[in-house]
Amino acid sequence: MQDDKSQNQEPIHEGDQHQEEARLAAEREVLLNERRAKQTGKGKNRSRAMLAILLGGTAFVLFVTVGPSGVLKLLGTIGDGKSTSSVDMEVDREKDKGPHLDFTVPAPPEPPKEKPVDPNQAWNQRFKEMQDKLAEMERRKRPSADEIREMLSSYKEDVSRKLADERKAMSEENARLREAAQRAEEARRRAEEEASALGAASKEREKLDKKQRESDSVIVDERSNLGSNSDTSGAGSENAADLDRNKRFLKASASETVQTSVSQKLFDKSRMVVQGTIISAVLETAIDTQLPGNIRAQVMQPVYSFDGSRVLMPPGTMLVGQFNNDVDLAQKRVLIAWNRAVTPDGKSIAIGSTGTDTLGRAGTLGNVDNRYATKFGAAILISAINAVPTMLSQRAGGRSSGGDSSGTTVNIGGELASNAGKDLSDQSSSILEKYLSLPPVVRIPQGEEIRVFVNRDLIIR
Repeated sequence: MQDDKSQNQEPIHEGDQHQEEARLAAEREVLLNERRAKQTGKGKNRSRAMLAILLGGTAFVLFVTVGPSGVLKLLGTIGDGKSTSSVDMEVDREKDKGPHLDFTVPAPPEPPKEKPVDPNQAWNQRFKEMQDKLAEMERRKRPSADEIREMLSSYKEDVSRKLADERKAMSEENARLREAAQRAEEARRRAEEEASALGAASKEREKLDKKQRESDSVIVDERSNLGSNSDTSGAGSENAADLDRNKRFLKASASETVQTSVSQKLFDKSRMVVQGTIISAVLETAIDTQLPGNIRAQVMQPVYSFDGSRVLMPPGTMLVGQFNNDVDLAQKRVLIAWNRAVTPDGKSIAIGSTGTDTLGRAGTLGNVDNRYATKFGAAILISAINAVPTMLSQRAGGRSSGGDSSGTTVNIGGELASNAGKDLSDQSSSILEKYLSLPPVVRIPQGEEIRVFVNRDLIIR
């Protein structure tokens, strides 16, 4: 029985399960529909809220822009009232285009209207001018014949007066010129007369001197003249020469005219070494006055421009020159001429200056060799050579080389020695003169400090 019941209950449980599933499915469908309904309701509410916000914003913008009256007019709640005219002036529809001002804005000026150009304007102007001239000529009073005659007579009087004045001035000038010519002629005549008188007087004096010399009563002591000339020839000639030099000096000094010099502005003071500048240098080559030669020196201190703004000859500038070997007795200086200067940066200029010592005195002081030993040694040697033939002739004088019947002794050896000594003395005298005339030698060692006196304006670019 229980087995039958259990078999009968199993189908009952399967039917309940199907019903339960159907019920759950229906409930699930209901829940889904409710959820869909809620979701769709929320979206509609959100869209309505957005639309309400948009409408509110638009209304606010219209309220701010148009104003409350404009909004009411747009809505139609406020009318325009009674109209006094049937003509619509569209005043109510005038838009406010800009802010209102407290003053009146002037209207822009109207462009000028071009006037029509009259093509005959120039001709009309000319016609008007001609009419004015004709009217002026008509208004002007014509001069009468009497007025014309009076004007001509006054003009004639003026011209005649001017001509008379010019003739008078010309006559006075001619008289003055004639008077000057007469004075010049008289002066020339007087000069000729004086010259002729002087010539005649000189001729008369010459004739008188000639007659006095030729006269027998005049005795000329030639011996006294010769003696006086022989005694005082040297002193008189020297005094006369000195007197002539003094006279020439006084005459030249008295006849000198004063010359006016005009000042000139220096060309470029920043690049100029003016005349009179002293350049300090040191010799690179030694000097020996036995022969003339070239020398070289080097600048020790910088040479500035005239205004002192720049160095034109820096230390190390090379100087090239020449020295003179013409040295007299008791001379201790050497005359030097400097020709060229070459700067370290390759600039060359002709300086044409002279050499001085450290005190600016002309010439450069050196060591003097008078060569006394050479001169005296040559004199002693030549004197000894000349004495040998004399000694030989004296020794041979006591010997006799032969004789004749009259007892005369002939010294042939002494005569030959005397002749040889005379010839040797003549030759040695010329040699001795050359030795005695040797000039002194001035020597300046290398490294001697010297000065260069600039004799011209130098422009170094």
